[in-house]
Amino acid sequence: MLIKPHGGELVDRILSEEKSAQLMTEVPGMFSLTVSPDTISEIQNLARGVFSPLEGFLNRAELESVVSQGHLTNGLAWTIPILLAVDGGINHGNIADVVRMGADIVVTGSAVFDGKAPAENARLMLQSVRDARKDG
Repeated sequence: MLIKPHGGELVDRILSEEKSAQLMTEVPGMFSLTVSPDTISEIQNLARGVFSPLEGFLNRAELESVVSQGHLTNGLAWTIPILLAVDGGINHGNIADVVRMGADIVVTGSAVFDGKAPAENARLMLQSVRDARKDG
């Protein structure tokens, strides 16, 4: 007999090659982000159910709950923040697309702190986020 996964159900988010190809044709303009090997491992762990019951990276509410209370918003014990860390991939040119695709937390570094005008860069990116949320 197998041990029940944390949360009661094993998450399986592995796509078949056929379904993956189908999605690539159904979602026009899909873009990719370059991520670290550690992030690739976390994506694979999420897909394989290693982090069950998580079905994806933590959103803001889940992150705040995990960090401050040691559990997910549904009350299930969880103490490890599983976050998508991307820098260099999100910039003024694509931040609106990222928000429209559902991101409620956006982490950026070099796109703001490029040594030229960080305050102006941050203002422009925040305005792009606000506009995307209005449009989306």
